[in-house]
Amino acid sequence: MKCLLENGLENCTCPKSKCHLHGKCAECIERHKIRNELPRCKRMKKSIFQKLFK
Repeated sequence: MKCLLENGLENCTCPKSKCHLHGKCAECIERHKIRNELPRCKRMKKSIFQKLFK
């Protein structure tokens, strides 16, 4: 059985596949804590309306 990542899945869902932290949830979350922002796998999904009209 594979271990689950922080997003609850077996695969990293971050679209930035070339990032050196891709698939390394613990390290990624620590980096984003320093920046005071959430990693992509923890952010809320935006609707099309929000994307168009911010």
